[in-house]
Amino acid sequence: MAQKRKKNSRNRRQKRGMIGNMSVAGLVISLILMIVICIMMAFITLLSFALNPHFAPLHLLDLFELGLSIYGIVCCALEVNRRQKDKLLAAQPEPEPEPAKPEVQLPEQIPEPYERYLVVLKKTLDSYEERDDEFDQLLEDCFGGSNIAKARYSTVIDQARRLLKENYERAEQAVELFRFSAVTKERCSILQQYVDDSNEVAINIERVINELAKNRHHSTNETHDALNDSLRELASTTSRYSSNH
Repeated sequence: MAQKRKKNSRNRRQKRGMIGNMSVAGLVISLILMIVICIMMAFITLLSFALNPHFAPLHLLDLFELGLSIYGIVCCALEVNRRQKDKLLAAQPEPEPEPAKPEVQLPEQIPEPYERYLVVLKKTLDSYEERDDEFDQLLEDCFGGSNIAKARYSTVIDQARRLLKENYERAEQAVELFRFSAVTKERCSILQQYVDDSNEVAINIERVINELAKNRHHSTNETHDALNDSLRELASTTSRYSSNH
C-alpha cells in the first residue's frame, strides 16, 4: 500500500509538472506573438509614412488597437487549449501499480553434506599453518648454518601449504555455487576430490617432517637419502596437483 501511495503521488507531481510546463510554454508563445505584432505594426507604420507623408496619427492608434485585439484573441485561444488539456489529464484514470515480484528466498546456511568437506579441508590447512615456528626450528636443527639446504626444504613445504590453501578456497567457491540447489552425488564427488588431493599432500608433508626428525636425531647417509626422497616426492605431488588446477 505504501508503494502504491508513493507511486500515485509521483504521478500527480508529474501531471502538475506537465501543466506547469504548458503554462510556461503558453506565456513564452504569447510574448513572442506580441513581439512579432509590434514589429509588424512598426513596419506597417514606416511603410505608410513612406507611401503617404500625410499619414494621420489616428491610423497608428487603429493599428495599435488591432494588435491588442489580435494578442487578446491569441491569449484566449491558448488559455482555452490549456484548460482542455487540464481536463484531459484530470479525466485519465490513475495507472494500476505493477504487482510486486516475489522475492527469491536463498538459503542462508551451507547444506550439511557440503559443509563437512569444507571442515575437513580447513582443519588440514590449519594444522600446517599453526606449525610454522616448529617447522623452522626443525630445519635449523637439521641444517644449522646451511641456508641453501634450509631454503630448499622451506620452499617445497611452502608450496605444499599454498596448495592446501588453494584447495580449500576453490572448494569454498564451489560450495557457494552449489548451495542454491539440491545436493547431488556428482557435486559431492567434486568436493571429495579436493579432500583427496589435500590428504595426499598432507601425507607427503608428514613424511618429510618424519625424515627431518630422524635426520636430526641421528644423521646418516641412509637417513639423508630417505629425507631427499621424501622431499622429491612432496615436490612432485605438489607440482602435479598445482598443474591440474
